[in-house]
Amino acid sequence: MRTYHLAVFAILFILQFIFVPQFLKAEIPNPCKKSLFFKQTCSTIFLFSAVSAMIIAKNYSVFAILMLVGFCFSWLGYFLLHVKQDKLFFVLGLASFLVGHIFFTSAYCVAISRMFPGTPFLNLLQTIIYVILISALLFSVLKLGADFGSAFLPCFVYMNVVALMVVKAVSFSIQIVSNGLTAQNIYTAAALSIGAILFLASDYMLSMLNFIKGINIHGTLRKINIYTYFFAQMFLATSILFIRG
Repeated sequence: MRTYHLAVFAILFILQFIFVPQFLKAEIPNPCKKSLFFKQTCSTIFLFSAVSAMIIAKNYSVFAILMLVGFCFSWLGYFLLHVKQDKLFFVLGLASFLVGHIFFTSAYCVAISRMFPGTPFLNLLQTIIYVILISALLFSVLKLGADFGSAFLPCFVYMNVVALMVVKAVSFSIQIVSNGLTAQNIYTAAALSIGAILFLASDYMLSMLNFIKGINIHGTLRKINIYTYFFAQMFLATSILFIRG
């Protein structure tokens, strides 16, 4: 990858650092058209990052296309969560994010099958980690006082899908670096793992903000939630530079 290609992504990351604070400021005290504009600007930046990665790497593989579709659903999900503050739009936004994660996970599976033929969908260790992760997430958020009410089932389904995406991303990353500790493999594995883990952290914090009473919805937790979300997308988008499938 040439120097000016790296410059493109450096600029895109910098743009996120510029627009994310603008969004956080604009949504106080309540979401409005201005905050929606800044939020979707940030979402468009990660979507543009994915398209840029495809063009720069000339990567129009199934992996790249599935990832791009996932980013489109993420873009839509954040729009739905913001455009109207009610239960219907929350569920629609959650569903859009869920579909996005399914596309991300499908992209990993396609690439794994090409790069590491014969790899099972989940081996015993991955299954154990997946169950432990789900249990830990659910137990901890309930212990903190979360009250999901009628939203428990869709949130639980969503939590399972996100946890599966993380397990697949991290296990894929381990397979990549075990195939050779080259600079490209290390960066690719880091981008996948960091992106997936940040996504999980962001969604966990979002559940706290939405379902635990008494939390300052514009405080530090909200800031971390937003930063981890948008930069999760940025890291995942850069994986398109190197993974084909």
